[in-house]
Amino acid sequence: MTHAEQTIRVVAACLAALASAGFVGGYDGIQYHNDVEHMKGDLPDATRWVHAAAPWMALVPFALFVLGMLWRDRPVRVTAVTSAAWLFSCAWPLGCIWAWEVPHILC
Repeated sequence: MTHAEQTIRVVAACLAALASAGFVGGYDGIQYHNDVEHMKGDLPDATRWVHAAAPWMALVPFALFVLGMLWRDRPVRVTAVTSAAWLFSCAWPLGCIWAWEVPHILC
């Protein structure tokens, strides 16, 4: 693949990862506002971890973007970076939703 194709792959995957980090930031903020500030509830450990990590997870797409741009001439590494970005963009929102919704299901 050419450098342009590698760049497009990296940018698309990192934009998806950035969108998922933004979704989690918004979802986490809304849930925290509703459950903790209004209902005065206590957070379980998994939910507390997601809430603490959510603002920092916006750095993951940027780190993957930098790695992808540095490794554009190595197709296997670009594939690894884009795969990690797509996995993050699917797993992080699902993990966040799971961490916030399971306590409501169990109670």
